[in-house]
Amino acid sequence: MGHAQFTATAYYIHLLPENLTKSSAVDWASFSALIPEVEPW
Repeated sequence: MGHAQFTATAYYIHLLPENLTKSSAVDWASFSALIPEVEPW
């Protein structure tokens, strides 16, 4: 995160993916539309 000390970065640990996906503050439908699905080669 660019902090000089790990303790300054440790604050952000609550943003782990499993907590983020449970958040009602994120509009996942709109977020998913930002990056289209890519077809494999």
